[in-house]
Amino acid sequence: MNNHFPYQKIRIQQENNVTVLTLADPDTHNALSNELLGELCDALSRVSSTVLLLNAEGDHFSIGRPPQSYSAAPETWMKGYYLVMRANELLMGFPGVTIAAVQGHARGAGCSLAGRCDLVLAAETATFSFPELRAGVPPVIVASYYSRKLPWHAFLRLALTGQEVSAAEACRLALVTEVVPDHELFQRARELADDLAKIDAGALATLKHFLLSSESASTPQANRLAYAALLETLASRV
Repeated sequence: MNNHFPYQKIRIQQENNVTVLTLADPDTHNALSNELLGELCDALSRVSSTVLLLNAEGDHFSIGRPPQSYSAAPETWMKGYYLVMRANELLMGFPGVTIAAVQGHARGAGCSLAGRCDLVLAAETATFSFPELRAGVPPVIVASYYSRKLPWHAFLRLALTGQEVSAAEACRLALVTEVVPDHELFQRARELADDLAKIDAGALATLKHFLLSSESASTPQANRLAYAALLETLASRV
């Protein structure tokens, strides 16, 4: 897949079972406009490779929703937040490995988008924040995920203050999995993607499905689900 579709705000390229999906609207700092989000959702629904690498052009990963969207007509922001939710779902449901490579600012829905990837690599100078509440917008879509994934007080600190945290602090909070020098960000992310692309796609899909389906299960229930999933995978190879 090499940008056969008429995308204007993103770029997409597939090579060696790795799909690189690039937010490509640097003039807006990759603001998650309805147009960009629509293209992103379309692309995510088409990707079939083992590894998806999400990155961005320009100085910043994404500043989140465009500032002017907060005062837009209801039909505009209703569609926008639906697309935010849908993009999050597509990333979370991707059967392979998802990797985000983050530089500059990752704010609000942009931070949330990156953080829903399985692995998040951050440049040393990258910053992460959830500033929506200070703009009068309750960050409930963000909270639907991060209130479960981050320590309660850590999430509330980010949501209530809106303050930016460094890549190192984001790594300490487990919002980021690895911090790398700025100039090595994409190279390191691509090397990791190429390595993970060697994993058996079926086994990987089983692991991802199990993690999602067992999220609300008790430990004994999860144990049973794991047993069933393992037997089904191994039996399919006989």
